[in-house]
Amino acid sequence: SSLSGYTTVGTLALVVAVTMVMSLKDDLNRHRQDLEVNTSKATILTEQFPCGVEREWRELAVGDLVLVRKDEPFPADLLALGSSNADNLCYVETKNIDGESNLKVRNTLPEVQAYITANGTGLNHSCRRAITMQGNIGYEPANNSIYTFNGFLECQ
Repeated sequence: SSLSGYTTVGTLALVVAVTMVMSLKDDLNRHRQDLEVNTSKATILTEQFPCGVEREWRELAVGDLVLVRKDEPFPADLLALGSSNADNLCYVETKNIDGESNLKVRNTLPEVQAYITANGTGLNHSCRRAITMQGNIGYEPANNSIYTFNGFLECQ
């Protein structure tokens, strides 16, 4: 053979080392981006703060009510309970998920929208009504389908 064993092993070791360094760099960048997103602020509606209190996204728990304003990013799966649009629609950009920058239409439930906005208008009124809701939400287990969601909402 025209190549010695040392040349082959040396070349292989160099390729593996370069690949490891590139993977480490990618992992560190991903970790930095995750930390940046997880420490960004979300507005959570609670009984103590019915108009909202800012918390980090990493503090979000299942069942929390999150107020999302127009053009505000949200790095979590959320169920839209209401919308300020008269047609009860939300328009969501999903370019971080599927790379598409066009807006996706998401419906809110008319019954929930009617409850939240009953006997008044305005954001403060709707937030105060939203935190009084009682019920259960059931949904399918996590999966790789980003275009469908199956679940139910039982209000008391």
